Amino acid sequence: MKKTIVTLAFLGACLSFQSVHAQLAKKKDITLEEISKEIGALAEKDDEASKKQLLVEAKALADSKNENFVTFSTRIYNFLEQTEEAEKINNSLVKRFPKGLKARSEAYKNVFADENTSAADAEKKYNQFLSKFPAKNFEAKDQTLYANAESELAALFFKEKNTDKANEYLNKIKK
Repeated sequence: MKKTIVTLAFLGACLSFQSVHAQLAKKKDITLEEISKEIGALAEKDDEASKKQLLVEAKALADSKNENFVTFSTRIYNFLEQTEEAEKINNSLVKRFPKGLKARSEAYKNVFADENTSAADAEKKYNQFLSKFPAKNFEAKDQTLYANAESELAALFFKEKNTDKANEYLNKIKK
């Protein structure tokens, strides 16, 4: 009887420990940095129990409504050498988050995709891009892309000897 109670207590402790970790992505106000720290600690253990727990966490992160958490789940799947699952999730990001970072990145590629485009055409594409992905919708750390675009537009306008327009874009970068 005593052995059964001890076994059940141990099993209960193991299950509750596992469920505590499984809730990382579901914790309110948890940051990606905090999740990363916990996941890193699990990854360092390099044992079967930790790998199973990493899978549980990857699944919970992949099911999140936070694009950064979902993207982080792909890194865990890649770490666990489950590249097909990582690729499947990565390919779903644009559909799941049509106004998110991945969608924005894909749309940005199209702005300057044609090397022979005129500055005016690139500017038109960039303005369309801006209407769909305004900078104010993204955190400061994710805004480098906008300065890159304005720098690219300035270079195109300089190339076409339109210094007024080029300087207009350079001034936007300085702000």
